[in-house]
Amino acid sequence: MIVEIEKLVFGGYGFGKDEKGNTYFLLNSLPQEKVEVLNTKKRKGVFFGIAERIIKESELRRQPKEDHFLSCSCFQILDDTFEDEIKKEIFIETFEKISGTPIEDLGVPLFCEKTNRFYGYRNKMEFSFIGKDLAFFKRESHEKVKINGCVLAKEIINESAREIIGLLPDKKIYKSLILKTDSNDRVIAGLFVTDPDFNFNLEKINFKKLNGFFIYYSPKNSPASLPQKLINSVGLDIFEEKLAGKTFFHSLLSFFQVNLEVFEKTINDIKKYVCNDKVVEFYSGVGTIGISLSDVAKEITMVESQHEATELAFRNILVNNVSNVKVLNKKSEDSLDLISKEKVVIFDPPRSGLHKKIIKEIIKKLPKRIIYLSCNPSTQARDFSLLKGYYKVKFLKIYNFFPKTYHLESLLVLDSI
Repeated sequence: MIVEIEKLVFGGYGFGKDEKGNTYFLLNSLPQEKVEVLNTKKRKGVFFGIAERIIKESELRRQPKEDHFLSCSCFQILDDTFEDEIKKEIFIETFEKISGTPIEDLGVPLFCEKTNRFYGYRNKMEFSFIGKDLAFFKRESHEKVKINGCVLAKEIINESAREIIGLLPDKKIYKSLILKTDSNDRVIAGLFVTDPDFNFNLEKINFKKLNGFFIYYSPKNSPASLPQKLINSVGLDIFEEKLAGKTFFHSLLSFFQVNLEVFEKTINDIKKYVCNDKVVEFYSGVGTIGISLSDVAKEITMVESQHEATELAFRNILVNNVSNVKVLNKKSEDSLDLISKEKVVIFDPPRSGLHKKIIKEIIKKLPKRIIYLSCNPSTQARDFSLLKGYYKVKFLKIYNFFPKTYHLESLLVLDSI
């Protein structure tokens, strides 16, 4: 089937139609291309698949750096100089469609942070396995593809991954391998296996940069990185990282932004909208945003549901000697009493966006300012659609946290009307 591609949309798909008017969302395709597609899946009346052959090629197309690019970074085929603009267009379309509000009607410009580094920026990677070979899952498939690393990752991560698998015995028990590094190229690795009795001599792991190596038992039917039991370990599980003039401890399994260069720019933008205010931050993780604001806020209460992240946040408060910050180990939706009219409320929620209880409480109490950092423009636009009758937009900016992928982050600042 021949399809003409009109534009790129969220998910990294090229949107187009065939001669019969059928709608397609195709990976490995770019605007103004004519492509041939062989195998597709039909969902809700539209076809999803991969462009198998490019009949008419876009001037924006570039040769991908990896054969497995569709599994990790579908925009490897896109010229670097156009990626920021393409993502801006995708954000605008997504936001306007879901929120029901044209960007031009918001009353503020849409800023876009320029991307400087497109490869080698990720400080954390999770690999799957085929046997004892590293692998990624294929897009639009439950199959896997063998890999030898990934160009998105810092090279020390790829080197460490290859070092580890070269020492592992040939078994079919390997589920996933998580590697995390810091600005000093120290590495911590976590190997997840499906055999609770797996025995591996950790003394074999003997290379300079590895600070810690952990082996976890994880049942086959559980998420890849969910540990049920620690089988064995050596070394440390904690990093010490400098960010926005502060020191932060984080661990292998705790959340920490993967692109610190861009994240620091985001924090600096957030600082502009906090001035001697009382602040409550929900979904605060290890405290990177809240603690970074301690110099400009009057007081900050951080809320985090994950126990390990809360413990690390408390440690980060102590190491930075900040007396105006505290952290609570609670679910955000169970901490509604912290929301009040005179406070600035900060959200950095998971991809699912804000809990309905939180939206309801915001509308009830109308805090004076909301700072909403999102990794999902769809749920951010949904939440804005529920709040726009009570708030006006003060600031809107997108950040390419994840170059060469279809992901982006957006910062929305709202002031009560």
